[in-house]
Amino acid sequence: MVLMAVIYVWGLNILIRTALSDEFAHASGRHYDNDQGRFATPHSDALDANENKKLVEAIERILG
Repeated sequence: MVLMAVIYVWGLNILIRTALSDEFAHASGRHYDNDQGRFATPHSDALDANENKKLVEAIERILG
């Protein structure tokens, strides 16, 4: 339970920083890799229109 709370708060930290910190003032459209703690190139699948289409289709099948 404590670990879940720590993970939850850690996840909220990036949301708060992006909303309030000058660090992200000019970051619109850029990918922030929370695991690396820096701006980075997104995974190649994220930039692949066909992969995105397959993902949306899978989500739509799950949601019905």
